[in-house]
Amino acid sequence: MFRELGVGFSYVWSDPRPRVLVGTLGLWTFVLGFIDVLIVVLALDVLGIGETGVGALSAALGIGGVIGAAIAVVAGSRERLFPAFRAGSFLYGIPVSAIGAFPPLAPVLLGVAGSGAVLYDVSGRTMLQRLIPDQKLTRSLGVLESVYMGSEGLGAFACAALLTALGTGWTFVIAGAIVPVVCFALRRGLRAVDVGARVPAEDLALLRRTSLSEPLPPSALERLARNSVPVVVSAGTVTASSRVRLLSLERDVFLRTMTGHEPAHAAADSAAEDRLHELSAPGSAGTPSDQEG
Repeated sequence: MFRELGVGFSYVWSDPRPRVLVGTLGLWTFVLGFIDVLIVVLALDVLGIGETGVGALSAALGIGGVIGAAIAVVAGSRERLFPAFRAGSFLYGIPVSAIGAFPPLAPVLLGVAGSGAVLYDVSGRTMLQRLIPDQKLTRSLGVLESVYMGSEGLGAFACAALLTALGTGWTFVIAGAIVPVVCFALRRGLRAVDVGARVPAEDLALLRRTSLSEPLPPSALERLARNSVPVVVSAGTVTASSRVRLLSLERDVFLRTMTGHEPAHAAADSAAEDRLHELSAPGSAGTPSDQEG
């Protein structure tokens, strides 16, 4: 495991494109470390709403994340994702800074920040998956998860130091400024790594209409489409009544994608069960009596 992770870090660090993307993505959990600490201080010391207030403020952040996930699904279907990534950085950062000046509005502002955080994360992850070749993707995502875990702890440590030196208000302002300021400074490099969906639009649309792959997130759909091989079938095969164009997937690619996403896995299981039930029904083409006849 450590060897694989080391290879992943070496690859990400040696190429400036994934390096800038992984680095800026790591900032959102760095700021999340700030927020974890600041929510407690805000509820107990500033607003005086006690431990239940800590839960309420955390819930507001989570509700915003659900809304952000819905927005990210729509944004992830677009050809270019840098505009969504940039919008997420501002939606995440500006509300956090505003809490320093308007603490009573914290529940609403945290909700907006939560939606921005998820939009920032999902669009950035999708950009990364579009950028990196499939054979290096698993290692690179492992690097990203390691950066996420480490940066959140560093953010909590930095927050404690700033609270002692500057107080709650200025710490909120600084925490919220980190992501939008850095993304603005690196905007040219981030725009350059937004390579687009690199798959035919008609293949992607076909997979979106298929019940098995419909539950998959945009990045997984794009990976399936990128690994699909077009096959043209003439009339008179087993099931084709006219000329038809198919997309063929290697078994390993299909299973790896489906089993890695629970809703898609459930859809595949359901489809398999339905097909087995059809084949075992009396009079079906797949029953032993029909085969013998």
